[in-house]
Amino acid sequence: MDLLNSSSLNGTLTTTAIQLCINDFYTFDVILLSVLSITIITSVVANGLIIVVFYKCKDLRSPVFYFVLNMSISDIFLPLLRLVYIILFRSSMFHTELSASTALALCKFSPYFEGVSIAVSMQSLVAITLHRFFAVVFPLNLRVESSKLCVIVITFVWIVALLSQIPEIVARDLSNVFGICTYTLTPEPLQQYLLLRMVAFCTIPFVIMVVLYGFIIFKLRKPNLPGDVSFEQKEKRRRRNKRMTKILLTIIVSFFICWSTFDILRWAFLFYPSCSLLLAVFYAEPLPIMYSAANGLIWFIFSKTYRKALIRVCSGFNKLSNYKCNTINRNK
Repeated sequence: MDLLNSSSLNGTLTTTAIQLCINDFYTFDVILLSVLSITIITSVVANGLIIVVFYKCKDLRSPVFYFVLNMSISDIFLPLLRLVYIILFRSSMFHTELSASTALALCKFSPYFEGVSIAVSMQSLVAITLHRFFAVVFPLNLRVESSKLCVIVITFVWIVALLSQIPEIVARDLSNVFGICTYTLTPEPLQQYLLLRMVAFCTIPFVIMVVLYGFIIFKLRKPNLPGDVSFEQKEKRRRRNKRMTKILLTIIVSFFICWSTFDILRWAFLFYPSCSLLLAVFYAEPLPIMYSAANGLIWFIFSKTYRKALIRVCSGFNKLSNYKCNTINRNK
């Protein structure tokens, strides 16, 4: 139990601690690494296709798709970073073969860039929500369609993400006790630090998105939208906004389910270490990684425009791909 307490206080699942609760740890670890490997392949393919479609189909470069592309670029690295971290620092048997400086660098920068990826995804979701809010609620007052503005926002998102995750570099080190990568903070500051991270990067953005999408859904339920356009155009715009809102809500819900489940279980284990919670955290570890593949899969499932563009790009019409994509109705 002392080892479980130590694992909960430093925020790391050690092999020795897990073995106290799992008899056949080797089988569990094989299952985990197998799931992560499949997720990595799915994530690279799904997000890579979004990047290719964005490059080939210039007519799809709407503000929303700029932010989706930004999420795909950050999500494509998350499972790789997580897999490296688990393999190297689940126990001391792997990274001890590395030099001390290399092991320390991986200990500090793997979680750092993982946190950057998560922060970029969450902030991109907030940016998409803000864009949809102004496009639906104030369609005539403010239309954010400039690609230059999108680039500025995306640059700001990356700067904030890179700067906000610097404490991860400072707070982590190789433990002399377990020989693994752990937080160096004492229990109370560590709890405060993790709570601050959860509130700043999960709770507040999620509340903002819920409130704004509440306004969006309320607006879409109205029979008429403002503007000097025909009834047919209004209905067409309203159906398009509904489809886009459905896609984005699905992405947000998947993000919330994957990350909140893991964070809640990890927090419970942090305060009340037990074998049952340890096993729950262990089983939930693949969930955040699965989200990295969800972005591309959701667009493929729900967006007819994206599927048509993807089919044309993958058909091999290299010279005609831009023209073919331009024939797609973006409103679908």
